[in-house]
Amino acid sequence: MTTLPSSSTDLDRLADIYDSQGFVLVKGLLSKEEAAEYRVRSHELIERSPCRR
Repeated sequence: MTTLPSSSTDLDRLADIYDSQGFVLVKGLLSKEEAAEYRVRSHELIERSPCRR
């Protein structure tokens, strides 16, 4: 996994990382509480997905 500090402005590099890995990790973007809430909501969406039935 490649990580860059959140202060990086090299958008072309970030776009390349996203293209190759499918995500970009920006440390400090979300608080631990916010990340936990998104995780809960994501799991709820997955559970409701018709593909899971």
